[in-house]
Amino acid sequence: MNRPADVAIYNIVEKTTIILDVRTCAMPASGVRIKDLNPLQIGARDKYDHYAKTCEFPAHVKLIPICVDTYGRFGNEFLEFLSWYCKRAAKGDQVFYDLLITRARTIIAAAHANSVGRILRRAMETCVSESDHAILAQRAIG
Repeated sequence: MNRPADVAIYNIVEKTTIILDVRTCAMPASGVRIKDLNPLQIGARDKYDHYAKTCEFPAHVKLIPICVDTYGRFGNEFLEFLSWYCKRAAKGDQVFYDLLITRARTIIAAAHANSVGRILRRAMETCVSESDHAILAQRAIG
């Protein structure tokens, strides 16, 4: 693998590795529109395609794309993984599972909002004249 993943989870007992890689999905990748696929599905497919071209994983390594759209919705593959992971950690305790999954979703949502905010701030600093910042910060009327 020539690029480190965003998160790698190693299970030394089962000798498995789960690679989690984040993809923010604001619009279809490369302007491509694919019928019946939403941006989250396209983002997941793009992650799989990228890794298929650049990496050859051993059988004990599994890739799970963490696809998040600009509204903060997660892709189905990551939601399934997160649910499985929290259920496994909770060992059948529903209250503990609820706590774990809520905490995980909250932390990820905060990190995502921070990341999107940083991108918007950088875009404003780069693309908008300093004298126009006050105008853009005003509340729209009407």
